[in-house]
Amino acid sequence: MSRALKALALAATVTTATILPAAAANYGDRARGGEAVIFVHPEYRGNALALDGPVYNLHELGFNDTVSSIDVSGRWEVCEHPDFRGRCTVIDGPTPHLSVFHMNDNISSMRPLDGRGRRASHRRDRDRGHGRRGRGDYSSHNQGIEGRHTVFFPRPRDAYGDRVPVGRGNASQFCREMGLGRAVYADRGRRNLTDVLCAK
Repeated sequence: MSRALKALALAATVTTATILPAAAANYGDRARGGEAVIFVHPEYRGNALALDGPVYNLHELGFNDTVSSIDVSGRWEVCEHPDFRGRCTVIDGPTPHLSVFHMNDNISSMRPLDGRGRRASHRRDRDRGHGRRGRGDYSSHNQGIEGRHTVFFPRPRDAYGDRVPVGRGNASQFCREMGLGRAVYADRGRRNLTDVLCAK
């Protein structure tokens, strides 16, 4: 892979994900800084995609159930269904054959678990003290309005202050990341969730 292509791979983000050509066959540089590069063939061959944040559904990027090898920096969770559902496993280094995890051609969503773009699970958040906090103080970006059985979040934002995109399961995923139960109501704009009501 040329130096320019390597730089492109390392600079690509989820929102500007770039498919790299099959020239990735001689891929040699590791992903860095919480990034991942996925490949459609074992041994880092074939078309590739560089990511540095969570992907709720690889189908939207043309890589659903096609990943056979992966190189990551940090720890990444990969799951067999969209929205981090189904069987998941954690990968923490170069993996030339995903068959060792029984995940070959079987990944539909993935996210970093540490470093930039952290999206820890509900249980991990609570273990680290980032789950449900004091009354009405759910994160620095969300001030929930707490009721008896629910918490209402107008214009919800993720851990980095970005709006939560519309997508199947994104409202419930947001609620879990706030240390709460499932989403019982969500209002959707054209691109982002506008209101979310979470069960306690």
